[in-house]
Amino acid sequence: MVKPYSSDLRDRFCRLIAKGMAARPAAGHLDLSESTGVKWGHRLRTAGRLEARPMGGGPIKLHWIFAGLFFLMKHGPGRT
Repeated sequence: MVKPYSSDLRDRFCRLIAKGMAARPAAGHLDLSESTGVKWGHRLRTAGRLEARPMGGGPIKLHWIFAGLFFLMKHGPGRT
């Protein structure tokens, strides 16, 4: 599973931006991709902070699929 970037790395990126460096060179300086630097720079300008977003979600709810399969199995052979 992929982990979010550390808060230390995010803080170093914020300090580079605060010193006047553009997002792409700051990302290159920290060995990040340019797209990550651009996204972080945009989020820093709009939200004012750069925290990791929550990852993942809840379990997949497949109960309606199982209900349909049980219905097909119950109402005759050869329908599945």
